[in-house]
Amino acid sequence: MSKNKLELMKFLLPLLILPFTSISQSYNDDQARLLLNKVQFFQTDIAPSYVDLDLHRCDSLGIKTVTINQGKNKEKTRKRLKKLEGDKLIETITEANNYQYSYVDDSLLGTILVTGKNPALTRYQYDDGRVVQKEYYKDEKLKSRIIAQYNPEELISFSLLQTGPKLKHSYAMYYDYSDAKLRFQKFFKNDRLLKKWDYTCEPEGKLVNERKLALLCKYVEESNDGSYINYIRKIENGKPLLYSYSFTNDSINYASICTREGGLIVWKSEHNLLERTIVNYEKNGNIKSTIKLKYNKNNQIVEQIAIYGKKQKHQSKLINSYNEDGTLATSHSYYKEKMSYYRSYSYAKE
Repeated sequence: MSKNKLELMKFLLPLLILPFTSISQSYNDDQARLLLNKVQFFQTDIAPSYVDLDLHRCDSLGIKTVTINQGKNKEKTRKRLKKLEGDKLIETITEANNYQYSYVDDSLLGTILVTGKNPALTRYQYDDGRVVQKEYYKDEKLKSRIIAQYNPEELISFSLLQTGPKLKHSYAMYYDYSDAKLRFQKFFKNDRLLKKWDYTCEPEGKLVNERKLALLCKYVEESNDGSYINYIRKIENGKPLLYSYSFTNDSINYASICTREGGLIVWKSEHNLLERTIVNYEKNGNIKSTIKLKYNKNNQIVEQIAIYGKKQKHQSKLINSYNEDGTLATSHSYYKEKMSYYRSYSYAKE
């Protein structure tokens, strides 16, 4: 994996480690558009959340079984047993939690069945290892479905969200590429065009109805020492945003910022090898939230602090500890300095 991709994943990790949640039964246009965009870039809202373990590390250490105790505190935990075979998960057994899991091709999650007072079922389908469909059932009724199709370059060419009573509401996103480079993107609701994005920055690509058009241009500014800044200027509904990503001469991203017209900051991120700080801003310039991350020498998160609220008085914290072999040992979540969640991990070679 390239350095750029490693740094991107490091930046995205706070977003991707959120707990798995079922698909909502209804969406407004903006929520649906954001979800389908995440399907394109990260597949986080169609692909299942895989195990919270480093399977490759477990394989290299010969680990066959992982036992996880998790709950609101150390005294009130439930046990989850995970069976491994090489770098694949072959079985998960959850005790006293009313969750049942099934897998296809060893490590691909096939279904999640929830029993008890609020029964539900989530079902996944795959094509050559890529998830192509996710369905959510509640009270034995299909409540929502997400579908994804891929082109020969394995890029998502079409995604569809169906939701509402009898799945009568549909949102679709179409993508047009040239040599694996995205040229156009169209967003539909019930077969009606809501938005079109033009990534070519060419006049002939404009729509007749400019209110539905979004332009995106990219350019690079290079310095004599080999460092450089990637700029992306996006204009949507007549409102410009400028994204800039600063890299060292060996392509390590150390700072990123998004600004509105006039220089008002939307968000900014700064980091070194062991720390990262991400700050989000309100439209009036006030700080909306701050995320602080600390890493160990193995690029593993050891601490994550989120500060938010109107007066920045709310704070949540995640603290991870690791064993000498690099496996995750414990994970503690706190809210207002009080523990809200606890996990401990033990490993066996049988």
